[in-house]
Parts: sequence; structure tokens; C-alpha cells
Amino acid sequence: RFAVGAGLDNKQQLHYREGEGKPWQLLHDQAVDDLAQTPIGFSADDRTAYLEVEQASGPNAIVAFDIATQARTKVLVDDIADPARILRTSGNASPVGALLLDGKPRTAFFDEQSEEPRLYRSLEAALGGEPLLITSQTADGKVALVQTWSDRSPGDFFLFDKQAKKAGHLLSRRDWFDPAQMAERRPVRLQARDGLALHGILTVPNGASGKNMPMVVMPHGGPFGIQDFWGFDTSSQMLAEAGYAVLQLNFRGSGGYGKAFTEA
Repeated sequence: RFAVGAGLDNKQQLHYREGEGKPWQLLHDQAVDDLAQTPIGFSADDRTAYLEVEQASGPNAIVAFDIATQARTKVLVDDIADPARILRTSGNASPVGALLLDGKPRTAFFDEQSEEPRLYRSLEAALGGEPLLITSQTADGKVALVQTWSDRSPGDFFLFDKQAKKAGHLLSRRDWFDPAQMAERRPVRLQARDGLALHGILTVPNGASGKNMPMVVMPHGGPFGIQDFWGFDTSSQMLAEAGYAVLQLNFRGSGGYGKAFTEA
């Protein structure tokens, strides 16, 4: 019912139709405001569509689009970070929130009082506050596969029984080292010379103070639209083991912080 394409000007166009065989209707043309809009799913009652919408300044917003009236309402927009991954309900896969990757990963939801955020908050408390994602669920929604990770570990997978409210460890992504021996990766924020806020990650060797140390600055690739984020990073850990601090900065042009930052 939605289609995304581009005209001869290479500007994105968003189309909608009521159903199979119905005419396509142009909802948005990027040529008008230079902002892209991407459909991400429907509500359970099929009355609302959700779009990820670029903003003239600041991060992308998730917008609820009323099918009947075509009214638009922002349901989620962060002060700093774009939605990195859309979080969905178990049964019908309707969007309910997003994973945000500024600093330590965090989740945000359209309605913090609904079932999904309550489940996420209880799992976060049970698993020690580490970032987590429910990656999939059984068809009846009773058992969920949960992935966790941190700056010192690539992460683990758990099977969570919703009815019994118990999580059992399934497997580790790497079980041949001790995460406690790995280096800490700290989210950092600084200002460029013109005042633009820049975000990044500082890796400090295990047991080191982080002061007066040799440091490797490790820019990510791209150069446009790529982002370094908090989590386990093999290259940084290798350099930290050799005694170096490592700085990975999301310089202007990086992704994850909105269209204006990428184009800065």
C-alpha cells in the first residue's frame, strides 16, 4: 500500500493506495522540502501508518499518519539521535518504538505505559541494565529471544518465558574471554570550533586512568552516513590491550544525528 521511488530529479517520492487495484496517490515529494519520508508499518487496527521523517534540523522523527484524514502526528523524536532500529509488537509487527544509539544504547516508545515498554524495562532490570533487544518471538508470543551486549562483551542470547517471567541463558557470541578483562568504552561529547556538538566513544585500557596516555584517533569509513556507536569493538579492544586509548568520533557527515548533521 506504500511505495517509495524517485523521479528523474532523483528526489524521493512517497505514494499510497487504499488496496490492490486502487490508484496510487502521491503523498510526499522530496523535491518540495528536500526531506525524505519512509514508511515503517501499520498499527494493529490498520487505521494508522507510521513514517520515519527527516527534519530540517535535528534527528528524524517517527510520525503517525491517519489513513482516513491524512493527519500527521509526531509520536517519537529524540533530542539527539535518529531511530536506529524500529521496535515492534510480537504478533502483528506494528511499530511501537525505536532503539537509539547515542551514548549507551537506549529504547524509547510511542506509549511508555503499553505492554512492550513494560516488558523491556522488566528485562533490563532482570539482566543488569545492559542494552537489549527482543529479536524474535514464538508465534503465540509466549517465548522471546533476547539479545544483550555491552562495551566489554559482544553479547549473549537468552530465552525469556513471558508467562513464567524467567530468562534462561542460551549462548554467548564469544565465550573464550572474560569481559571483566576488556577495556571500558565511554560515550563522550565535545564541541567543534564552531560550537557544533560532536559525539563519540573513548576506549580506555583496562585499569588505566585515561590521563596522559598515547591515543589513536580512529575515524570510521563512509565518509557520509556511517556512525560509530557504543558496544563491543574488536579493533578498539586490540589497541587498548596494547596500551592505547582510542577515540572514535562521529564527525560532521556521520549518520545517526539527523539530515542537517550529515550535510554539515
